[in-house]
Amino acid sequence: MFDSIMVIKAIWLFLSNLICIDSLALREDSRKIGLGLITAGLLGFVMQSDKVTSYESALLFFVGMIVWMLALLQPSENNTED
Repeated sequence: MFDSIMVIKAIWLFLSNLICIDSLALREDSRKIGLGLITAGLLGFVMQSDKVTSYESALLFFVGMIVWMLALLQPSENNTED
């Protein structure tokens, strides 16, 4: 139980920091990380073994989806015209 709480806290901190990225290069790298996590989750689910459980595979997949989607979001720019 304690490990699950630590994992959720680490994911939350990572995602909250990902939202405020404003560099295009960092966003591109975050999208690649997200796709890598999605792929690892899918492969872990398809190729079941003793080392990777279905819970871990699903967690990798959904965290990858969230990272990928957050990296696609552009920060809003406040353009005020005088």
